[in-house]
Amino acid sequence: MPTRFPRLTCLGALLLTACILQSRPGTLHAGEALRLEAYDVRALCAAISHCPAPTGILEPVAAPEAPPNPTVGLAAERVLTAASIADVIRNRVKPESWDPNQGTSIEERAGQLFVIQRPEIHDLIRGLLDSFSKQARLPVTVRGLIVDVAPDEVLPFLGKAGTTFSQERVDAALNAGTLAAMPSVTCLNAQRAHVVSGAMHYYAARSRDGEPAPQSILEGIVFDVQPTLGVDGKTATLVLRLTANANVKIEPGAAPAPLAQQPAKRDEAPASQPVSVDQQAVRATLELPVGEWVLAALAPKADGRAQAMTSLVFVLVKRQAP
Repeated sequence: MPTRFPRLTCLGALLLTACILQSRPGTLHAGEALRLEAYDVRALCAAISHCPAPTGILEPVAAPEAPPNPTVGLAAERVLTAASIADVIRNRVKPESWDPNQGTSIEERAGQLFVIQRPEIHDLIRGLLDSFSKQARLPVTVRGLIVDVAPDEVLPFLGKAGTTFSQERVDAALNAGTLAAMPSVTCLNAQRAHVVSGAMHYYAARSRDGEPAPQSILEGIVFDVQPTLGVDGKTATLVLRLTANANVKIEPGAAPAPLAQQPAKRDEAPASQPVSVDQQAVRATLELPVGEWVLAALAPKADGRAQAMTSLVFVLVKRQAP
């Protein structure tokens, strides 16, 4: 909440005020309706902790020697800063009123904004910051629909990636194809989160040192999303990472031998268990209206058939009540 200048008790704020007034001599004349208020925006700038899918199941199948990349310890991300909030205020709240010659200004110090403006402009600033506060920790749900369609049914969707689809058109796609998955993730605004559905398969592989190493592969889907609502709450930016694995086949191979029985030479290392998988990977950043279905991608199914199916990936971002 803003604090009016006469009530400021923080010595740093008072010193800053003196610096502002001294740096602009003659700007605050008697009778002018300018007022200094301090806005604490530290809560808006708090870091968001993400929960992405582990790289080992999200990324396409890699060589067994590729080192794992766990997600634990991932640094939190700051979506807003005091400086970026000040820029938004200048650009969205009466831009023509921000003029040093008029005595108006914004100064940022230690997570607070010290604003010299007219009372009516302060009212607009409070409204804007209130909207930021409501959206900062607003729950957002991202729904997905993965529909497999035959080659003769995919033509109406070619070239339509990024296009908005009505519920009736999505239902028509469902009737024309087969629902493969219906993932859903609820997270905070601007937070990255994921859901995993399927079963893990385990097999033996050779490490880069030629020694046996256990490996795993998911047969199912990883739905990894990061939705960020626009300032007006009517649009959103969605970062989508989707991986779908099907038809995982692991051929029987030699079981890992005890360490003492391992061959000394790398080229004599025990054979790995070969693994094959039909994999689809979608990576997209979308600008989309909130509450409407959007066709995010068309992903051919790599199942080795000449007339392969295609997966239609629909997404919908929806705001939840706080």
